[in-house]
Amino acid sequence: MCYDNFKKNFLQVKPETKEIFKSLEKAVSLQDIIISTLILIKSMAIWIVEEIIRLRANVTTDWPLCPKCGQRLESKGFQSRQILTLFGSVHWKRRVGRCPNGCKIGLIAPLDASLKIAPYQMTCNTIKRIACLLAVFLPFEIVVFLLQQCLGLKISSDAVWNWVQKFGSEAMYKIEEELRQLREGNSPSPEKLSDEINMLPLLVGGDGV
Repeated sequence: MCYDNFKKNFLQVKPETKEIFKSLEKAVSLQDIIISTLILIKSMAIWIVEEIIRLRANVTTDWPLCPKCGQRLESKGFQSRQILTLFGSVHWKRRVGRCPNGCKIGLIAPLDASLKIAPYQMTCNTIKRIACLLAVFLPFEIVVFLLQQCLGLKISSDAVWNWVQKFGSEAMYKIEEELRQLREGNSPSPEKLSDEINMLPLLVGGDGV
C-alpha cells in the first residue's frame, strides 16, 4: 500500500490524525520526520487497542454470581473506562453489572477482569514495571523525566514512589513467606515465574531494603 492510500484509509477511521499527517509532511529534518512518525504510530496503536477492546466488549457477557448472595449479576448498561498505556490514554466502554438483590459489591465489569485491570487502575502495569526498574538505578525525578522524553508520558514522581513501595512490599512478603516455609521444614514448590515475579528482587533494592 502506498503512502497516499494509507493516509486516505486511516483518515477515514481516525480523522483527528489529519494534523499529525500535516506535521509529518511538512517535516524537513530526519529528526522531525521520525518524531512525527512516532506520534502517528502511537495514534494508530491506540486505535488498534481500542478497536480490539471494543470488539470484546460487544461479545455477550457471562455474568458471574454475586459473592454475597449467589444471585447472578444483572447488566446496568455500558460505562466508560480509560487507562494510560505506553501509547497514551486508551478509552473504551464496557458492560457493568450489579447484584439484583442490592448487595453492596459495587459495579462489576467482567471485561476489566479479563483484561487483568484492577478497579480504578489508571496506569497499565507495563508502565509501572518500566518505572520501577528505572527507579532501581535512578532518582524518581529522573525516571519521570526519561518517561516523558522517551515515551511522552506525564507521570508524577509520587506515583513512581508509590509503585516502588507496593512492589517492594510484595517482594518482601514473598521472601518472608518462603523463609517461613523453610523454617517449618517445607521447601517452596518450584514454579514458573512470571515477568512480574522475576522483577521482584530488583524492586526490593529499589524500595531501599
